[in-house]
Amino acid sequence: MNPTARLMVRIVAGLLLVLLVIISLAALMFNANDYRADIKQWALTNLGFELDIQDIQWNITQPTQLTLTNIKLAMPQQTTDQPIAEIEQIWLQLSSSGWFSRELVIEQVILERPTLSISDNLLLHLQGDNVEPATIEPGNAEPLPIASLQIKQFNINHLNLAVSLSQSPAVMLDDLTMNLHRWQLVQDHQLLTTTAVLDLELAINRIAINAFEVNDIFVSAQLQNQQLEIDQFSANHLKGKLVGELAMNVTPPLALKVKQFSLSDLNLEYSEGWLQNFQANSPQLTIDTESDQGVNQPVESPLFDSILIEQLALSEISFTSYDKKLPLTFNKLNLNLKNLPILSAGQWLDLSQVDQLNSLFNLNMRELYYAGTSITDLTLNSRVKDGKWAFYQVQGNSFDGHFSALFDISLQRYPDLHVSHLTARDLDIGIQPEWLAKSNDDLAEPKDRLLPLNSLVIDKLDLFNLNLLSYADELPLSVRGISLRLEQAQLIKQRHLLTIPPQWSQQASFELIVNEALYQGMKADKIRIKGKLNEDYLNPDMLQRLIPSTPVNVEGKIMDSAPEKRVIRLD
Repeated sequence: MNPTARLMVRIVAGLLLVLLVIISLAALMFNANDYRADIKQWALTNLGFELDIQDIQWNITQPTQLTLTNIKLAMPQQTTDQPIAEIEQIWLQLSSSGWFSRELVIEQVILERPTLSISDNLLLHLQGDNVEPATIEPGNAEPLPIASLQIKQFNINHLNLAVSLSQSPAVMLDDLTMNLHRWQLVQDHQLLTTTAVLDLELAINRIAINAFEVNDIFVSAQLQNQQLEIDQFSANHLKGKLVGELAMNVTPPLALKVKQFSLSDLNLEYSEGWLQNFQANSPQLTIDTESDQGVNQPVESPLFDSILIEQLALSEISFTSYDKKLPLTFNKLNLNLKNLPILSAGQWLDLSQVDQLNSLFNLNMRELYYAGTSITDLTLNSRVKDGKWAFYQVQGNSFDGHFSALFDISLQRYPDLHVSHLTARDLDIGIQPEWLAKSNDDLAEPKDRLLPLNSLVIDKLDLFNLNLLSYADELPLSVRGISLRLEQAQLIKQRHLLTIPPQWSQQASFELIVNEALYQGMKADKIRIKGKLNEDYLNPDMLQRLIPSTPVNVEGKIMDSAPEKRVIRLD
């Protein structure tokens, strides 16, 4: 090599070395924190929020990694010290490949210990800056400058969320951890919204609605081809366990399919205080002056187009009410429900859709207590098919008595009730004061009053040794030892109750036996009537024999409530 060429090579090498030293010094001297003020101004101008970042870490030796520390987001000129959001750390790692083809891949994004606070002031701020975006069809959207964007892994660790709105109850969400995998955001220069692809795992330690808490929530789901598959959902409330499996398309109108939903080992206590958990913090009463005009207006289409429950199971559920308006308690309820479309084609389930139903409804319960009446070991198995709800097994006990029945009811506006067989033995029936009419006007019903049932037909009715006792002062009645056999009887026809004398003829036979009847100080013993449901037997003269006519002297104190052995104790 000649001296001139050798000199040129040395000069070029020296210049490259100097340039490399200058670039290295510039990279080493570069401090990303110098741009925090610019980032803060950009967030305030474009987002309408004040953004504060304590530290930005970026190194030339690891150019694909970026770390932000102690990020705070607040509303402009916020008077309180509590920001909208706080994030302890954000860690980002990019992939080094795909830059020249504009196919970007973010290897991992981690948000550590974020805290969010949602309030009325935040919503008002968002509404004040909200501008309705123009509706753009997916096919007409302008292409993005990047060909694709995928986040391989997106993690949120230990998130806390507080929602305090005046028109809703207070909600607290503690310790949420979420992992997203394969999150495809951009494909073919188009932003993916409803066609995004991702895998999701979500765990929440606690969700509290005031004093009502749900713990240990876990969700595992996949989103692909506009279909969200939740293959695992579980949560705990008190000692109860909730497990579910669902599927839903994410393109409105939404369609939800409950593949499996089970709730087990739950004891609920219902009271006025429990209801207050779900009341708004500061509800505002609004008067709608046009409410009467909108009564007959059609209901707007719901968010969901269809909701199908394929399988619902309740196991060992107990409920106790301490509210006088709901005197209901039940223990150890088990319920199985299959194939019930509660919403179809945007319409909630109604009588126009019953012909399409083919659903199972099975229930058994250890004990049911309502307003002084107790039923134990209740079993109810039924099916809805061809517009009828058929109860093919109904049985239970009440104190020392027992009952069983087979019947079906047509699902129409005024249903037809057909009782194939009803048997009851040794039952005590108490008439509570709240069951009776409150005034004489309520008792004075018109003779042509139409009933909610179109017809009631009983093939066979057997009642043995029933006792009827009234606890109401306005009805001093006690009937003991009632036995009744009734066959092939129609008690309701075309929404009219069977009258005396009957309005329609039938050959139904009956036999009635009453051991003792007390009414208003009069007594009747050993009444027995056997005959047909026609004018020869159902007439005022014949029924006069049922009215007690012998005076009775009652000594001692009359009890104001049921005997102690009739009181149900669940403790």
